[in-house]
Amino acid sequence: MHVNMQKNICEFPIRIFGGSKMDKKILGIVICMLLLATAVFPAMAEEDERGGDTAAGSTLTRAWTIVATYPIPEGASGLAWDGTYLYCGIYGANGDEIYRIDPATGSYTLLCHGPQDDAYGLTYDGTYLWTTHHPGSQSEPAKALQIDMGGNLISQFDLPDHFMSGIAYDGGDFWVATYYPDNPATIYKVNATGTIITQFDAPDNQPWDLCMENGYLWMVDKWGDRDNIYKIDPATGNSLESYSSEGSDPTGIVYDGEFLWYCDEGQGGYDYLYKVNLSGPGTPAIEIPDTSHDYGVVTVGNSETWYVTVQNVGTADLIINNITFTGTGSGDVYCSISLPVTIGPGNSTLLPIVYEPTAAGPLSATATVASNDPVDPTVELTLTGNATNPGPDITLPENSHDYGNVRMYAYPRWLMEIQNTGDATLTVSNITSSDSHFIIGNSVTFPLNIPVLSSIQIDVWFWPDDDILYSATLSIESNDPDENVYNVSVTGTGVDADYPIGTTLWDYQVTGGYDNSPKAISAIPDINGDNVPDVIVCSEDNYIRCLNGNSDVNADMLWEHEIYAGAVYSQNDLAITDDIDGDGYHDVVVGSCWGGRLIRTISGKTGQEIWTHDTHEYGEGGWVYQVDCSYDYNGDGILDVLAATGDDQYNTGPKRVYCLNGLDGTSIWETPIGGVVYSVIGVEDFTGDGQPDVVAGPSNELETIGYVYGLNGSNGNTVWSFTVAGSSVWALMQVDDITGDGVPDVVAGDFSGWIYGLDATNGAEEWNETIGPSMILRFEKLNDVNDDGYPDILVAHSGTSAKVVDGYRGDTIWSHGLVDKSWCVARSSDISGDGIDDVFVGTLYSNNYCYFLNGTDGSELYSVDFGTPVDALASIPDIVGDGSMEMVVGGRNGYVACLSGGLDALTTQSFDFSFYSGWNLLTIPFENNYTASDVAALVPGCEMLAWWNAATSSYTTFIVGVTPPGSPWDFAIAGGVGYYVKVAGDVNVTLHGIPLTSASVTLYPGWNTIGWWKETPTNASSLSSHISTCTMLAMYDAETGTYTTFIVGITPPGSPYDFTVEQGMGLFAKVTSGSIWNGEG
Repeated sequence: MHVNMQKNICEFPIRIFGGSKMDKKILGIVICMLLLATAVFPAMAEEDERGGDTAAGSTLTRAWTIVATYPIPEGASGLAWDGTYLYCGIYGANGDEIYRIDPATGSYTLLCHGPQDDAYGLTYDGTYLWTTHHPGSQSEPAKALQIDMGGNLISQFDLPDHFMSGIAYDGGDFWVATYYPDNPATIYKVNATGTIITQFDAPDNQPWDLCMENGYLWMVDKWGDRDNIYKIDPATGNSLESYSSEGSDPTGIVYDGEFLWYCDEGQGGYDYLYKVNLSGPGTPAIEIPDTSHDYGVVTVGNSETWYVTVQNVGTADLIINNITFTGTGSGDVYCSISLPVTIGPGNSTLLPIVYEPTAAGPLSATATVASNDPVDPTVELTLTGNATNPGPDITLPENSHDYGNVRMYAYPRWLMEIQNTGDATLTVSNITSSDSHFIIGNSVTFPLNIPVLSSIQIDVWFWPDDDILYSATLSIESNDPDENVYNVSVTGTGVDADYPIGTTLWDYQVTGGYDNSPKAISAIPDINGDNVPDVIVCSEDNYIRCLNGNSDVNADMLWEHEIYAGAVYSQNDLAITDDIDGDGYHDVVVGSCWGGRLIRTISGKTGQEIWTHDTHEYGEGGWVYQVDCSYDYNGDGILDVLAATGDDQYNTGPKRVYCLNGLDGTSIWETPIGGVVYSVIGVEDFTGDGQPDVVAGPSNELETIGYVYGLNGSNGNTVWSFTVAGSSVWALMQVDDITGDGVPDVVAGDFSGWIYGLDATNGAEEWNETIGPSMILRFEKLNDVNDDGYPDILVAHSGTSAKVVDGYRGDTIWSHGLVDKSWCVARSSDISGDGIDDVFVGTLYSNNYCYFLNGTDGSELYSVDFGTPVDALASIPDIVGDGSMEMVVGGRNGYVACLSGGLDALTTQSFDFSFYSGWNLLTIPFENNYTASDVAALVPGCEMLAWWNAATSSYTTFIVGVTPPGSPWDFAIAGGVGYYVKVAGDVNVTLHGIPLTSASVTLYPGWNTIGWWKETPTNASSLSSHISTCTMLAMYDAETGTYTTFIVGITPPGSPYDFTVEQGMGLFAKVTSGSIWNGEG
């Protein structure tokens, strides 16, 4: 600290002499120059804020010394001394508290609760404590309160003003101050009754506490300038010396006969109490400009040194006593010079801190520099770095792993982390497992190069197919010179158990977003290599995630993808498409709302963006309400994307149906509607041009009238329109032919609860049905549940009942009351044991349940109180081996759970195949995880299997005894696809499995192999009419070695060439454009 002599000296003559302003100014300048020349010049060097100079013309340089610093209660205000102890009051919360402080240690205890609301100063009269108190309104004078050590009020008297602060006992009288009005504030000396003896202007505007010291008056100023501690001549009111406090808000001051004490703001929930020697030689003050250092990468055996600059900005010698080191790697850090080190005032030194690692690992240490600075006795330095071994060095944080108890046939993951703790690149050339039940992830491609101090995570999957303990060794081959091979132990136990309906099989919690609720869920064909479909979850936190569908207990996240500011809004905004990027895996298409307003295709394998079409090309873009990927519209063999879009706030948004190229997202065509388009689906050709067409659900510009539009799939032109009763149409679905013209027709649902059956060729209404005043949100197609030969319709809506409507006549088949709104629905294959589709429903708002319902009559099979509104729901194929589909449900709190479909689904059935010598064309009509080698092993005398890859127009062949099982030619067997099997002689084979209930086959222009997996036979004319753009259908008679071909439009239905199609039969289907066949026919 330094004394503000310039200020006081230059003010002195102005206060003494009269005369004009100019006279005073000139006289002030003259005297200031004289006094500065004699008194100030020797001390012109700037001193640290912890010292001071004498005033009033003396040339003697004086400094004070801070002897000690103690933490005291936060809000400390006012200080008093009774000859043994210090006392402080409180300003703010707990303002009635008074604390006793031990001056030797700074320890404190609560003494009492006094009558004051806040302590504006504190003093001691030899027997009692005194403080000031502000009762009542501003017009009421403040009180001086006399308090005993128990907090009892002894006496009181009025003070001159209301806003009074500070109180100092002075031989029977008291010094007090007014802090408002300020500029100037006023200091008073009053007698024991409050009568003013004298008064003068305070040297600063916010006096807070006062004390006497050897006949002088001291004042601390709260919220003062640089100098906020003042020594005052009580006879004249002149400021003799001024000092700066350590903080900026000193609130208490007292003299104990030897030392001056003051309190100021602190940190960490405390204020600080300072003990000052007024005649001390000065105070050392440590300053370290840079308190952190990163050594970077240091190889074991080498060292790096950081030279720390330490400055003494105080007024006495600074002594660095020692440096201690703590934290990770602290044993490898030291100071290389001897301590203590003395640094004179205004000087600095360099302390060498050496990092000399003895083992690889991170450095995250703290160096604590201890000195004789009484205010900051220790300064902490943050030391970071990394030690590496010479050359590449493999390290695994977890070199063994136990999967614990795992459901049989589940496929949980361990992320095995491999670190390179060397100073050269680590190359992992291979990882092998000693047991095939522990599997290295299918995304791993060798070699793997790991840079210095980097790491990778390897998917290691566990697949228990028995209820036993499994153990294996993973062998990691690398270029580590002394740890090649590195072995890792893995264990896990399979658990064979039943999973009754509603049992939670796995769950996942979405976290981190403002709104974590899932809004769309869908199964996607296997991504992680276990031949079990996985699960796509889209949530309001703007993320799309892929979860392991065959997880156990806690779901494994395979990848996540963020759309900035653009969440997927509903189930209609999610579609699974075929392989767009050529990696062999299905991909994902989403529509984004909110700020995103885009259509995006994402890799199903990695979650990386493939392409984006941004609707901000029109105004500020529009929400995307639905995407659909059912058909190929440009003839390139790839499914294209339809999208329904909305408007912006300026009526300049897209308001159109997009037909986008599935490969790159460019527009094939666009149809502006003039109002928001809430729904769109691809449908089979209804214009007769051999091209799939489109049906959309727009509204007018004011969104008061809803429509259904039929659009030409070749160019987007409007073919027909139909006006509905409601304001919008969100639900569309293509059903079978209900008019008898051979063209599958369309069903639409509006926001007033009406469902319409429409002729797909012209939009004419064939039937209508109301479900009551309700918003119809979407439809789910059920395989025929009332045995009339037509698929039926499960309705998602805002009413409180589950409803299924006849897909042929529109009648309500059944309705089942729910506890709340039937917002989320999904079709399930049979889980009740009758072989007929069943229904999943999730409700929301007040009562949030998940229902498993019988598809034939709506009777409740089971229900679960989910505990949070159900915002998304889907069915996925069986993952536990009991034949039932599972329910995946997403709640508003971000919780996602997979619930078992139960134990009552149809169990394994037998299928008899007759193979004839040579080639046979068949399909496997039950659920399976087979590859070609598996089928070959089941068929005696099997020599070859062949699969026609329609995408590449080539065969993939598995040759028994030649092709290695597990090789790229050991292709997977998919449902609904036909395969050639060559046998050496005639043979009958019985295979067993759970009947296939659904299939999804991507068809490409030209010839495709399909398989009829349904138990009910059909014929060529019916089947071909249900395959989009089909021109021919051919069967192969293995007994005669001949083909029978049905040519659409030429072969008469019912003729000998309109052959019967039976379960297990493989077929060739020729189409002119790509589409997806789901087993219709």
